[in-house]
Amino acid sequence: MGAAVGDIDNDGDPDLYVTGYGANVLYRNDAGVFQPTTEATAGGWAISVAFLDYDNDGRLDLFVARYLDWSVERNILCGTPFHAYCRPDKFNGVANLLFHDEGAGRFRDVSEASGIAAVTGKGMFVAVADYDADGFTDIFVANDGMEQYLFHNQRNGTFAERALEAGVALSDDARTYAGMGAAFGDYDNNGRPDLIVTNLALEKFALYRNEGEGRFSYASLATGLGAANARSSGWGVGIDNFDNDGHKDIFAAHSHVLDNVERIHTGLRYLEPPVLYRNIAGRFSAVDLRLPAVAGRGAAFGDLNNDGKLDAVVSVLGAGPLVLLNRAAAAPGVTLKLEGVRANRDGAGAVVRAGSQTVVAGTSGSYLSASDRRVHLSGQPATVEIVWPGGKRQVEKLAPGTLVTVKEKE
Repeated sequence: MGAAVGDIDNDGDPDLYVTGYGANVLYRNDAGVFQPTTEATAGGWAISVAFLDYDNDGRLDLFVARYLDWSVERNILCGTPFHAYCRPDKFNGVANLLFHDEGAGRFRDVSEASGIAAVTGKGMFVAVADYDADGFTDIFVANDGMEQYLFHNQRNGTFAERALEAGVALSDDARTYAGMGAAFGDYDNNGRPDLIVTNLALEKFALYRNEGEGRFSYASLATGLGAANARSSGWGVGIDNFDNDGHKDIFAAHSHVLDNVERIHTGLRYLEPPVLYRNIAGRFSAVDLRLPAVAGRGAAFGDLNNDGKLDAVVSVLGAGPLVLLNRAAAAPGVTLKLEGVRANRDGAGAVVRAGSQTVVAGTSGSYLSASDRRVHLSGQPATVEIVWPGGKRQVEKLAPGTLVTVKEKE
């Protein structure tokens, strides 16, 4: 189903975790050779996964979002006169999983002890960020057909679900929706991570603006995003600066979940092209990228050709992926590779600031995908401030160029 990438043993080699129905596999990277392990396996239907260092001990832990209590033997058919996939309310939800990295490649299941297993959901994707700036990474889970979850890090190894209190559990009219993909990103340059959740046609993507003090406001309508995608279904998504103008845009993979939706609702389409929603002064408008209509699902982002512009890869049901190289007529930005020493080697969870830009380092966010762990900054900033996991601040002067490595100072 999904994948996550992270250096679990801090040896400089990215390791791989793959989710699936029935079992998951953690592949340890040994000098370019991936070996399956028996660590952090889980039954049931696991959808997405994220690496994060939730206790700031310098090792990457694992969060696994699981979907429904479903099996092939208990499958049912729904819909008349045309059969369709059943809505998730026909099945019970399950608890998500959290594994603590014990070191030496070993993981311990702390789902119960951490409080993560205290609530059951119908998880589709997970995004992580320190939304309330208390120095500890929090976890958002996009749930299908029910309220969304925001697990607040209590800074003692436990989490409390606070989505309703924070304002990200429901839509603006207090309705549940089909949460699919999710991503954090500071679209308004106020230094705080905002949140987007993609969903199905006629629901509107949910964009939540981070107001500070642990609170969000629903911003889909005020920013024009809701009007731009009201009839589209979204999956993989990212909030980042694709045109290097200093303002983060939104890129989303599109397609309805039902391959026969046009027989059921003539105003909707199964196949849709991926869309870039360009951020102009805090409002979003769709840009025609002249891409083919496909059944898009996953979306991963990174500078594939190291030219200082963010590219995208979109996975497609029943076909090969779309590899999209960014040809924007814009000056190149900077790709920043972080190397933690006391912090985890990937620098996951580090907050990078350059002028009005704020980026949280990490590979999670989108849908069933893992993105480039390197941080993308527009322009050619002369200095950057990095707040490493654990709170250590470091200011670095950058030499001109598109690729820069910054190592944590001891």
